[in-house]
Amino acid sequence: MNITVYNIFVYPIKGLSGQHLERATLARGHGVPGDRRFALRHAQSTFDPGAPAWQRKSAFLMLAHTEALAALETTYDAVSGEL
Repeated sequence: MNITVYNIFVYPIKGLSGQHLERATLARGHGVPGDRRFALRHAQSTFDPGAPAWQRKSAFLMLAHTEALAALETTYDAVSGEL
């Protein structure tokens, strides 16, 4: 079965602005490349960058609770890895 998506956005930093993709290559069992690759954590978060593990979304800043995030515009270059 073939599926065509005509319009897709990724959110490189969870909870911040999205960016339109011209194309994306998808792999079974994986999300859209670059989507929510980064997040801004709360100071009280238990996330350990030295031993990263899954965290609840409440461990990170999100637009629903931090409206000032809406003023930030982000871009991500998947080739260079530059934010």
